Amino acid sequence: MDQLPLVSVMIPVYNGMPLLQYSIKSLLNQTYSRWECIIVDDGSTDGTLDYLKSLTDPRFRVFSFGKNKGRAHARQKALDEARGEFIAMLDADDLYHPEKLERQVSFLVHNPDVSLVSASMCSFGLKCDVTYKRAQDEGIKKFDGNVPPHASSMMRSDIAKGFKYNPALRLGEDADFLKKYLTGRQYALQSDILYYYSELDSVTKTKLRKYYTNGMTAGLKEISSGLVAKGGIRFLLSLGKYIVAKTVYPFIDINKILERRGTPLSLQEKKNLSTLLKQIYPEEITAKREAVL
Repeated sequence: MDQLPLVSVMIPVYNGMPLLQYSIKSLLNQTYSRWECIIVDDGSTDGTLDYLKSLTDPRFRVFSFGKNKGRAHARQKALDEARGEFIAMLDADDLYHPEKLERQVSFLVHNPDVSLVSASMCSFGLKCDVTYKRAQDEGIKKFDGNVPPHASSMMRSDIAKGFKYNPALRLGEDADFLKKYLTGRQYALQSDILYYYSELDSVTKTKLRKYYTNGMTAGLKEISSGLVAKGGIRFLLSLGKYIVAKTVYPFIDINKILERRGTPLSLQEKKNLSTLLKQIYPEEITAKREAVL
């Protein structure tokens, strides 16, 4: 077993309770066991650090900031501390498919010219009945500026340590990092869902409008830095979404809006999600969702 590559799983967390414990459980349930997990507590005030100190598995390595510095700082600390050959990400309220690490390690081992592998994701919530797939096309690609999902990716440590997460970015530091990491390199996409993104309970119409506003701001910054075509496209796309959010969203149920952000799950994918949630969460949480899964 010691001959297998070590995977460093990075978890930045700020006030992550109680969902953090379920993310940890999904990591402990992995079929691939040669991993370390670097958890960086970003100045939490909700008992997160007390929970982290209770972890007894020696594969967990916990670091803590005295005050909140932002996700980019936390990600960078985890990257600096990583000792593995491969780097994987797990946000503090998300879940891994049980075979996530095993399948991505196997892919990178057998494809040495590929710098990163990223899987499809399932977006779900514990308090709503909406689920959808953020699908990826299967195959190996040359990076063309389109950034794959950071959360569901696995990278090579020797390359990743040559770059930094930008601390000036409060949002989008992950995509910014991958742009630098992937420039001039190949990456691969896996169509199967290996990462479960717990986002839908917290998404609101206000947050969506803010997200589109941030997109317009990012586009203007790219234009001012000389990336006129790229920035212009980003600005116009975000502007169009913002206009729809201001004029149409008030008359549409939030669940209907969310359903349009991805593709429906297949019957088997719904069963996989149901099985995973039953393995991870207490019965009182999963019982409420059975009728819609």
